[in-house]
Amino acid sequence: MNIKVIPLLPLILGVYLPFPAVSQTVSYPITEVGSLRSGKVGSSSADSLSADGNVMAGEAKNDTGDLHAFRWTMRSGMIDLGTLKADDSGGSGATALSADGSVVAGQADNDAGNMHAFRWIASSGMSDQGTLRTNNSGGSVATALSADGIVVW
Repeated sequence: MNIKVIPLLPLILGVYLPFPAVSQTVSYPITEVGSLRSGKVGSSSADSLSADGNVMAGEAKNDTGDLHAFRWTMRSGMIDLGTLKADDSGGSGATALSADGSVVAGQADNDAGNMHAFRWIASSGMSDQGTLRTNNSGGSVATALSADGIVVW
Protein backbone atom coordinates (compact mmCIF):
# COMPACT_ATOMS: atom_id res chain seq x y z
CA MET A 1 0.00 0.00 0.00
CA ASN A 2 1.37 3.35 -1.02
CA ILE A 3 0.42 6.12 1.50
CA LYS A 4 1.06 9.76 0.73
CA VAL A 5 1.19 12.37 3.47
CA ILE A 6 -0.07 15.73 2.36
CA PRO A 7 0.89 18.70 4.55
CA LEU A 8 -2.50 20.04 5.50
CA LEU A 9 -1.47 22.30 8.40
CA PRO A 10 -1.33 25.51 6.32
CA LEU A 11 -4.70 24.69 4.83
CA ILE A 12 -6.23 23.86 8.22
CA LEU A 13 -4.82 27.00 9.84
CA GLY A 14 -6.00 29.09 6.95
CA VAL A 15 -9.50 27.69 7.31
CA TYR A 16 -9.78 27.64 11.09
CA LEU A 17 -7.73 30.75 11.91
CA PRO A 18 -8.64 33.35 9.34
CA PHE A 19 -7.37 36.21 11.56
CA PRO A 20 -4.22 38.22 10.94
CA ALA A 21 -1.20 37.71 13.18
CA VAL A 22 -1.17 39.91 16.26
CA SER A 23 1.41 41.14 18.69
CA GLN A 24 0.87 42.39 22.22
CA THR A 25 3.07 45.10 23.61
CA VAL A 26 3.20 46.79 26.96
CA SER A 27 3.23 50.55 26.81
CA TYR A 28 5.18 52.57 29.33
CA PRO A 29 4.75 56.29 29.77
CA ILE A 30 7.74 58.51 29.05
CA THR A 31 8.59 60.58 32.10
CA GLU A 32 10.70 63.71 31.78
CA VAL A 33 13.09 63.85 34.72
CA GLY A 34 14.30 67.41 34.14
CA SER A 35 17.73 68.80 34.94
CA LEU A 36 19.66 70.43 37.78
CA ARG A 37 19.32 73.91 36.25
CA SER A 38 16.91 76.53 37.52
CA GLY A 39 13.56 76.08 35.86
CA LYS A 40 14.52 72.47 35.13
CA VAL A 41 15.62 73.37 31.59
CA GLY A 42 18.77 71.78 30.26
CA SER A 43 20.17 68.37 29.64
CA SER A 44 20.45 65.23 31.72
CA SER A 45 21.55 61.68 31.06
CA ALA A 46 20.54 58.58 33.01
CA ASP A 47 23.23 55.90 33.23
CA SER A 48 21.79 53.49 35.78
CA LEU A 49 18.40 52.17 36.85
CA SER A 50 17.38 50.30 39.99
CA ALA A 51 16.13 46.72 39.70
CA ASP A 52 12.47 47.78 40.01
CA GLY A 53 12.90 50.77 37.69
CA ASN A 54 11.84 53.35 40.29
CA VAL A 55 15.24 55.01 40.82
CA MET A 56 17.66 56.32 38.23
CA ALA A 57 21.07 57.95 38.40
CA GLY A 58 23.23 59.83 35.96
CA GLU A 59 24.48 63.35 35.38
CA ALA A 60 22.93 66.69 34.53
CA LYS A 61 24.15 70.24 34.02
CA ASN A 62 23.69 72.64 36.92
CA ASP A 63 23.41 76.44 36.86
CA THR A 64 27.20 76.89 36.66
CA GLY A 65 27.34 74.63 33.60
CA ASP A 66 29.08 71.76 35.42
CA LEU A 67 27.87 68.19 35.08
CA HIS A 68 26.85 66.81 38.47
CA ALA A 69 25.76 63.33 39.47
CA PHE A 70 22.09 62.97 40.34
CA ARG A 71 19.69 60.47 41.85
CA TRP A 72 16.06 60.64 40.72
CA THR A 73 12.82 59.16 42.03
CA MET A 74 9.25 60.01 41.14
CA ARG A 75 8.69 61.10 44.75
CA SER A 76 11.74 63.30 45.35
CA GLY A 77 12.62 64.29 41.81
CA MET A 78 16.23 64.98 40.82
CA ILE A 79 18.72 65.38 43.68
CA ASP A 80 22.17 66.89 43.03
CA LEU A 81 24.79 64.62 44.62
CA GLY A 82 27.50 67.28 44.39
CA THR A 83 31.23 66.58 44.13
CA LEU A 84 34.10 65.60 46.42
CA LYS A 85 35.30 69.23 46.54
CA ALA A 86 34.68 71.24 49.69
CA ASP A 87 32.81 73.93 47.72
CA ASP A 88 30.94 71.41 45.50
CA SER A 89 32.44 72.93 42.34
CA GLY A 90 33.68 70.82 39.46
CA GLY A 91 32.04 67.80 37.99
CA SER A 92 30.70 64.39 38.89
CA GLY A 93 28.74 61.59 37.29
CA ALA A 94 26.81 58.60 38.57
CA THR A 95 27.42 55.28 36.83
CA ALA A 96 25.83 52.64 39.07
CA LEU A 97 22.99 52.00 41.53
CA SER A 98 22.38 49.29 44.09
CA ALA A 99 19.45 46.99 43.31
CA ASP A 100 17.07 48.98 45.53
CA GLY A 101 18.46 52.34 44.36
CA SER A 102 19.53 53.51 47.83
CA VAL A 103 23.27 53.59 47.02
CA VAL A 104 24.87 55.44 44.09
CA ALA A 105 28.42 55.06 42.76
CA GLY A 106 30.32 57.15 40.26
CA GLN A 107 33.24 59.54 40.06
CA ALA A 108 33.70 63.16 41.11
CA ASP A 109 36.32 65.90 41.18
CA ASN A 110 38.17 66.33 44.48
CA ASP A 111 40.12 69.23 46.01
CA ALA A 112 43.44 67.83 44.73
CA GLY A 113 42.22 68.25 41.15
CA ASN A 114 41.70 64.55 40.51
CA MET A 115 38.62 62.54 39.79
CA HIS A 116 37.96 59.79 42.35
CA ALA A 117 35.36 57.07 42.60
CA PHE A 118 32.60 57.81 45.08
CA ARG A 119 29.85 55.98 46.94
CA TRP A 120 26.77 57.99 47.96
CA ILE A 121 24.13 57.16 50.59
CA ALA A 122 21.34 59.58 51.56
CA SER A 123 22.21 59.47 55.28
CA SER A 124 25.90 60.31 54.87
CA GLY A 125 26.28 61.77 51.39
CA MET A 126 29.22 61.24 49.06
CA SER A 127 32.32 59.41 50.27
CA ASP A 128 35.65 59.30 48.43
CA GLN A 129 36.68 55.74 47.54
CA GLY A 130 40.28 56.80 46.92
CA THR A 131 42.77 55.16 44.57
CA LEU A 132 45.01 52.11 44.68
CA ARG A 133 48.10 54.27 45.31
CA THR A 134 49.44 54.42 48.86
CA ASN A 135 49.36 58.24 48.82
CA ASN A 136 45.85 58.28 47.28
CA SER A 137 47.10 60.33 44.31
CA GLY A 138 45.85 60.02 40.77
CA GLY A 139 42.36 59.13 39.72
CA SER A 140 39.83 56.35 40.00
CA VAL A 141 36.40 55.60 38.58
CA ALA A 142 33.48 53.48 39.70
CA THR A 143 31.98 51.39 36.94
CA ALA A 144 29.73 49.07 38.94
CA LEU A 145 28.16 48.52 42.35
CA SER A 146 27.10 45.28 44.03
CA ALA A 147 23.37 44.63 44.37
CA ASP A 148 23.52 45.42 48.11
CA GLY A 149 25.53 48.61 47.47
CA ILE A 150 28.51 47.61 49.62
CA VAL A 151 31.14 46.82 46.98
CA VAL A 152 32.25 49.45 44.44
CA TRP A 153 34.41 48.50 41.49
